[in-house]
Amino acid sequence: MFGFILGALLALAAVRVFVGYGRSGGFRYLSGRDAAVLDAVGEAMFPAGGAIAASARDAGLISYMDDYFSWHSPANRFLMKLLFFLFEHATLVFGPSRRRLSALDPRAREEYLAGWDESRFYLRRMAFQSLRAMVTMAYLASAEVEAHLGVARPHACQEKALIQ
Repeated sequence: MFGFILGALLALAAVRVFVGYGRSGGFRYLSGRDAAVLDAVGEAMFPAGGAIAASARDAGLISYMDDYFSWHSPANRFLMKLLFFLFEHATLVFGPSRRRLSALDPRAREEYLAGWDESRFYLRRMAFQSLRAMVTMAYLASAEVEAHLGVARPHACQEKALIQ
């Protein structure tokens, strides 16, 4: 009997973790799950009709993050993916419901992320700061967002000099 219950729990966990994400969308480093989490977080932080007209989707946040992953070592990519996994499934403990982050409605996503930001637990707040920094960096890298903010991109030669 115990083996049956354990098997059923493992099957439910596998369904929660692996089923329902679809394909990665042709990304080199991001899985369908990673893209779903980034889309959910991006749209909660930078929705359409917000202070800046471009939403996270309009800004190409997921594509930028796929490129961003290429700049990092496999170990760092693994850690970032673990961060996405944590936010996706920690709704079981911290969420407004037991559904995955990517399956929550927009208002519930905002509440969930606010809970991380305002948590009394330091490590939980720091995990959120890490996620928010990546998502904000990707959003602000969009030419459309930069234009709205009045930020001028450097010319290619200036950009190369800044990198060196």
